[in-house]
Amino acid sequence: MQSPSRRSNASQGSAQARGRIIWDCSYIDREPWRATGIQRVVRELGEALVVEGRRRGRDVVVGSLGGEAVGPTVWELARIPRPQDKPLGVPRRPLELSRDDLVFVADSSWHLGLSYRLAPWWLEGMRLAVLQHDVVPLTHSWTADEGLVRQFGLWMLEVGTFADGVVAVSRSTAEATRAMLARTVPWRELAAERVRVCWLSGMHARQPSAQRIVDVQSGPVVAVGTLEPRKNYTTVLDGFEAHWQAGGSVPLVIVGRLGWRANHIGARIEELVQAGRPLTWLADASDEKLWRTIMGSRALLSLSVEEGFDLPSVEAAVNGVPLILSDIPVHRELFDGYARFVGPGDASALAALLGEIQEVGITNPPTHPLIVDRTWHDGARELLEILDALPMDAAIRARWRERTAPGADGHPGPARHVTPPLVTQLVARARVLVRGGLTGSLARAVAAQVRAPATRRAVFEVAQRVDRLERLLGDLESAVRESTKAQGRLLEDTYGRLEALASLEALSEQLVREVADVKHRLGAVEAPERRTLAPELRERG
Repeated sequence: MQSPSRRSNASQGSAQARGRIIWDCSYIDREPWRATGIQRVVRELGEALVVEGRRRGRDVVVGSLGGEAVGPTVWELARIPRPQDKPLGVPRRPLELSRDDLVFVADSSWHLGLSYRLAPWWLEGMRLAVLQHDVVPLTHSWTADEGLVRQFGLWMLEVGTFADGVVAVSRSTAEATRAMLARTVPWRELAAERVRVCWLSGMHARQPSAQRIVDVQSGPVVAVGTLEPRKNYTTVLDGFEAHWQAGGSVPLVIVGRLGWRANHIGARIEELVQAGRPLTWLADASDEKLWRTIMGSRALLSLSVEEGFDLPSVEAAVNGVPLILSDIPVHRELFDGYARFVGPGDASALAALLGEIQEVGITNPPTHPLIVDRTWHDGARELLEILDALPMDAAIRARWRERTAPGADGHPGPARHVTPPLVTQLVARARVLVRGGLTGSLARAVAAQVRAPATRRAVFEVAQRVDRLERLLGDLESAVRESTKAQGRLLEDTYGRLEALASLEALSEQLVREVADVKHRLGAVEAPERRTLAPELRERG
């Protein structure tokens, strides 16, 4: 197989033109009942992309590439006939990857480490692109769960290191992504053509005009979204409380479940309801109930401190519902001249606007936002053009090969380029996994008491493999110590962190397989032998 880096530009373009687009929906595959904004985008845009690809003679395969989502790693997935297209309702067929494919990570698959799983094909020229919904966990980390902040930070390292291109859902998200990648991977300059913009759509939520209640001036203002810090419900409640205390009577309906760091918001809502305020909380509304509520409202309210696209507001605008929005970049980008804007922390401005709405009502201005007429098929066609034009970045692959090539001492490259603090932490975690699972000495003790020759040989083989894993961990620790002495703080770079993670992640996967294998083999030992082994196993932990 000829290396992609040696092919001419013309031949690369030809390969890209006939290669497939693999539309990754690993998170939906794992939790198909999810109906968040991101999952709705993945379903709607994915369905449209399959149709538009077929019209253009392009093969768009909807697949799940995540190890946690499907059980085996992607290498196993590529070899077995797994049906992977169920989430989007398109024909199911086995998935076999090729270096001519383009894998497009559209789902919130940040936890799956797809770049490592796809490494063999990526190094041979398979292109990798991602749909960037937002960078809120990093730019507004106080609004997110701590675990998500850490995981999303690692994901952005992956994107900056491996992705051939990024498709952002709005211009403001694209700008934030460029800025974040410039800080995360300063050694790689992602050119403007590698961070593109493709607006989404709200057209699938268009309701028949008959469902829009004509006289909605007595209806509520509706806020939609999970109760969590980013949605800024504190300012929403402050504004409405000030309005009610001043004698106002505009009702508020909140549609959204209780999320993270929001118990105090849920308690406050319940107190206001008990106090007789015109407030309703629908924590588990069906889609039908949600749309009945929105279509009968005076306006949709979204005071988020940050959004990537704000799909509910787009869907409401598609149906002619007036909007009250926080004055943030993405809202200005999509709805400038259409929505009424309030500073995200300005509760007094919200209270004043509510008083105005009660007196004179709220109507749509004559300005017509362009996003209202955009369909999912418009977005799919634009996305196809972006992906078809996306070049394979040969330079970054060459850099990766250089940095991961074995040294003269035979140690793998990442062991010579790691960041000491992170690796020390990860090695300690790996050792806990080894000691907590099955050590080589325990395996040999077990094997010595097993009468079945085949089982005894198998356990001895596993013991030897576990011993090799422990030696590799020791080598990695030694390499870290030597690197620390020789390079010190010079090794505190982002690339080293990612390489260390890649090395240990592969090691952890191998360890898990070894432990599972020995558990399976021990399970085959006859009952009398298991009773004989029980005291020894208890003694050794």
